[in-house]
Amino acid sequence: MTEKEVLTLEEAAEFLEVGPEALRKAAVRGDVPGRRIGREWRFGRPALHIWLAKAIPSEITGDPWLHFAGIFQDSSTFQEVEANIASERERQRSEAQATEHAGDRQTP
Repeated sequence: MTEKEVLTLEEAAEFLEVGPEALRKAAVRGDVPGRRIGREWRFGRPALHIWLAKAIPSEITGDPWLHFAGIFQDSSTFQEVEANIASERERQRSEAQATEHAGDRQTP
């Protein structure tokens, strides 16, 4: 039998050997690759494999962004780009949390 490419929250949590609530919180923060569709979360199995392979603890590497910056980390605009990325991610997290909390209020 072929493994599913797209996993539910519960299936992804089982795959990662973590609790569903811990995975949901990590996904809301943007720490784990996943997409919210309505009130449901979906995770790509290949994306989780890549995420696991590339996960580098920041306490080992220092600034985790520098690992992905490559030659651009010496660019004069790198800090500006880094700040813009951080700002956009924070905006997306805030929107996701607001949407999640709005959905919680609508539940009878």
